[in-house]
Amino acid sequence: MHALRRARMPAPSRGVAGPPPARRPAHRAGREHRLRDLEHLRRSSPMSDAVLDEVRGRHVRSGDHWLVDFASCNYLGLDWDPEVVAAVEPALRRWGTHPSWSRLLGSPRLYPDLEERLAGLLARRTRCCCPP
Repeated sequence: MHALRRARMPAPSRGVAGPPPARRPAHRAGREHRLRDLEHLRRSSPMSDAVLDEVRGRHVRSGDHWLVDFASCNYLGLDWDPEVVAAVEPALRRWGTHPSWSRLLGSPRLYPDLEERLAGLLARRTRCCCPP
């Protein structure tokens, strides 16, 4: 019992990784099984690496296949909202398609304006919404 009390757990890692732990054969077999499953999904799914030819609301067409889009990151459904679409053109004309400065050096006025409006809408402090 005394020996157990003196034994200590290793300190948690502080971002410096040591050598990877030795892998057990069962772990390797499980990984290989998952990779086979992913490869089967990639070969059998019509949407694996698909090129989308047309979009109609939540439906997308890839070749001859019409599908319901459950994979979008458009959680609020605003991508087809007329007010949002109308607001995009003036911003594009002023800033182009990608104001790509590092925020370390500067931000287009568009970013802090958007962040302040979102913070007000959500009743929260200003947050960084656009990538630094």
